[in-house]
This record gives sequence, structure tokens and C-alpha cells, in this order.
Amino acid sequence: MKVMVVAETMAPGGMEGLLAQMLPLLKDRGLDVGLAVMKTDMPLARDLPEQGVPVWNMGHRGSSCRVKLHRRALRRAIGRLHALVLRERPDLIMGVGYYPDAVVYLPAHPGQVILGLHGEPPWWGRRWQPRMVAHTLALRRHARSRSYRFIAISGSVRDAAVDMYAVRPSRIRVIHNGIDTDRFAPVARSHAEVGRAPGPVIVQVGNLYPHKGHATSLRALARIRRACPEARLLLAGEGPARPDLERLRDELGLGPAVEFLGWRDDVRGLLQGADVYWMPSLREGFGLACVEAMASGLPPVVSSAGGLPEVVEDGVSGFVVPPRADDRLAGATLDLWRDRDLAARMGQAARLRAEEKFSHAVMVDAYLAAFHDLVADRWPG
Repeated sequence: MKVMVVAETMAPGGMEGLLAQMLPLLKDRGLDVGLAVMKTDMPLARDLPEQGVPVWNMGHRGSSCRVKLHRRALRRAIGRLHALVLRERPDLIMGVGYYPDAVVYLPAHPGQVILGLHGEPPWWGRRWQPRMVAHTLALRRHARSRSYRFIAISGSVRDAAVDMYAVRPSRIRVIHNGIDTDRFAPVARSHAEVGRAPGPVIVQVGNLYPHKGHATSLRALARIRRACPEARLLLAGEGPARPDLERLRDELGLGPAVEFLGWRDDVRGLLQGADVYWMPSLREGFGLACVEAMASGLPPVVSSAGGLPEVVEDGVSGFVVPPRADDRLAGATLDLWRDRDLAARMGQAARLRAEEKFSHAVMVDAYLAAFHDLVADRWPG
């Protein structure tokens, strides 16, 4: 089976990192798979050709929002994608990311189409604004008339997509993201990068965007330090919200208790050296970084946004608290710090859940089944 995956970008990010890991695994399982990237920023695709996965650059620079289809540069990039599809003639095309719409706007294609939905983009909530209406209706028309199928990374994203695309739920399958559970694994604290501290070491991994909830994290840390002045928060990631977060850190008097680490390629070491993992997002399709922390044996405290309650069993493999509830985030973290037996039990349960439900093997098996069912006409339309 020949499969072409179309991504918006391969810049550092959760979805992009997942693709960089998943495509070689699909290749090893017998698929003839290649990657077309709409935008020129694609460092995470650099090693794929050496692993037998061809990469094609569609050369788009500028806005990634498909609403602005009048932009000549974007039309040219979609034209290059169309020519590539007609030349390669894949059995199946899968567009992934927040804006897989480049695939929707292809004039023609010889194969079946899946749209991989890796989150609920903010414009879905604005789809009835005047400038969004034509785009929304075009997406719905194309999705229905061409009988596209969808893969959503969580039940939350699936439910939003049913509403967004106005398609039958049978056309949307939920396939959770997976991780390398051999690479992300618990280790003895003596081997960890971050040594034992007199207070909890908390890690949060993710791009510094407002919807990731870092402001809630800073306020929660300020609460924790009233009871435990040695508590520290390590923030791995980069993004446009950093200046505002640094100002909030200073306003709260947190100083060196908060470390902005920027992009890190040693996240595994950070996780293995921490005590608690945080993901207090306001919007989250799934939470891949949280699964990596769980596989590392960390008890997570996450918000109830999006797909996170599907990842963490509240009270079993971690705690789930409301978004923006810095008091609840702080309280759950202090409970874990003060009751080390509870933290150990939750860490073990988190590791077991990651192995059983969110491994690479489970994910790849599900994708292969979906691809074969669609090509063999076993996936209801």
C-alpha cells in the first residue's frame, strides 16, 4: 500500500515529533510511505530519508491558515501538492495537523483520503464569524461529497469534528497517540539528571502558548511555595508567551524557583529527575508529553480540558483538576509530595497505563487497521 502523509510543517512540536517517529515504524511494517510538507520549516523531517521515508517540500512561506486561500503563495503550494499526488498516485492520502485543509482543496486525487485531526484548532470555535463561513461550508461540502474519513487523537477531538464537519460519527475513528515506552521509562533517582531536592521538582513540557496553561502553573507554584519554599518548576519549551510568563514570574516573586529551559533534546532526563508532571492546559487535543511523563513513572496533575481525562485516570494514574484552578493544581501536587506512597502508586499506575494503551505498537497497529479497512472498503462511509 502506498500512503502519502501531508503535514503543514515539521518544525518542533508534539504532532510533528510524533510523525517523525511514526512514519519509519509504518515503513518497517510494510507500507510505502512518504511525507509532503506544505511549509519550508521542517527540521524534524531531516532524518526521514535515511530511514526510507521520502520527503517532499511544497515550499509555502507565510500564513498557514487555509482561510486565506486567495494568497498566491498558498495556491502555488497546493498546486505543487496536486502535481505530486498525480505523479506518485498513492492509494491513500492523510492530511494531518490543525490545518489539513490543503488536502481538502486538491482539485483531484486518485486515492482515498483521511484527515488526521491532532487537536481542536481555535478557529473551529469561530467558524460562524463572517470571514470563516465560506471556508467552513467549503470544508463540510468537500468532506461529505468526497466521503473523507477522519482519525481523531481523542474522543474530545472526535466530538468536536462531528460538529465541525457535519459528518456521521462512523466516519471518524479515535486513535490515541503513542510513544516509545522503552525510551521513556522509570529509573532510580540516583541516575537522574535532577538530583533529590528538599522540595518537589515539577516539570512541564510544551510550547509557550497561552492555551498551555503556564500562567496557571506559575500561580500554583506560588501557592505551593508558601507551604514548601524549596519547590521548583522546570518549563521545557519555547514560544511567544515567554515574555509575559517571565513578567508574571517576577510579579509573583518566584525568581530562580522557575527555570525557562527553552527547547530541550533531553526531556527524558528531566522527566526521570522530577517528582510531578503538570499539564494544566486550557485546550489540549491529547497530551503526548503527559504520556511520556507517565511512561517515565511520574504522577501527573492535568486539567480536564480536551482529551486529557482520556489519558489520566483521576485518582488512579494521576489527578485531573479544572482548567485555571491554580488552587486545585497546587493542592494535588502537595498531596503527592506529602504522601510519597501515594505518589509511588500513581507513578506505577501511570507507567502501566502508558504501556497498555499508549505505546508505539498499539498506535501503529490501529493506523494500519484503519488504512487497510479504508482501502478494502471495510470502513463505513
